[in-house]
Amino acid sequence: MRTLLKKITRFKLGGPVRVVVIRKTEDVPSRIRELKRKKEPFFVIGGGTNIIASDKGYKGVILKIETKKLSAKGNIIIIRTSFGLSDFPTT
Repeated sequence: MRTLLKKITRFKLGGPVRVVVIRKTEDVPSRIRELKRKKEPFFVIGGGTNIIASDKGYKGVILKIETKKLSAKGNIIIIRTSFGLSDFPTT
């Protein structure tokens, strides 16, 4: 999908880019292997926070991981990418 980085980053900055949205964490390794095999530059992001992008865009592929998964093991909470504080359950 072709889009503008400013549409997928919190600071609303950035130019043209090709984005591949990944909804399952298990799919990340195979996507990365495929891009490496094709010698395509890529960058992996989660929710798009903490990214300041150029208005000139990015000539590679952005792998945007949108898993929004929360789990707990004992007293440890595991939060996947794209999980914002507003998504966190409250009591």
